[in-house]
Amino acid sequence: MKTKKSDKPFFLEVAFHEPHEPIASPEDLVQKYLPLADNLQQAEYFANVENVDIAVGGVW
Repeated sequence: MKTKKSDKPFFLEVAFHEPHEPIASPEDLVQKYLPLADNLQQAEYFANVENVDIAVGGVW
């Protein structure tokens, strides 16, 4: 199999549903943000944003 090395840029779109409703976040991340948030919903939102960040890092 021949492979072609290319230094040309490319476009990749990765779309996430988050952080739109409904919010579903890993419990460990929610617990991490609970002391910093005003309420549980805010902690879930913060955790959801970090979870997306982790997923994007996995793509890179």
